[in-house]
Amino acid sequence: MTGVAPARVARVVRLVVFGATLAAIVYLSSRYGVTDVPADNLDPDLLVGERILLDEWGASADRLERGQFVLYDAVEGGARVSLVGVVACEPGAEYPPDDERDYPPVPDLPEDGRVPGTHAIILNGAHSRSKRPDSRSFGPVDVRAIRGRILGRLPF
Repeated sequence: MTGVAPARVARVVRLVVFGATLAAIVYLSSRYGVTDVPADNLDPDLLVGERILLDEWGASADRLERGQFVLYDAVEGGARVSLVGVVACEPGAEYPPDDERDYPPVPDLPEDGRVPGTHAIILNGAHSRSKRPDSRSFGPVDVRAIRGRILGRLPF
């Protein structure tokens, strides 16, 4: 009887480890994604075709912070396009932010200058050479159009 118990314990341990590994893979694959940079609007910071790691759950209104790089969908010339940009003003905050920088005007803001609680101001980036549209042309971006926070560039 003593030989049966260790085999059963080992089987249970393998089953638990397998289940935990499977759960971790499902969690990570639903939260994080890898994609290519779709547009040149952050060139030279991120180049078209570079692989990026996205936090797809981190783009909710309460998790966005100024300065974060994001991947979002917008309408350009009547077609839906994916763009990358920098959060210049998070939901519910006053625009322009109270710092020393010169911020461009943004259309469709309420008179009090506060960004609606479900929207963010997303700009191309300070060093961008792109002529792609951003919040300066189409106003605040609905956070539901943000596909994820860019966590970093991948080497492969």
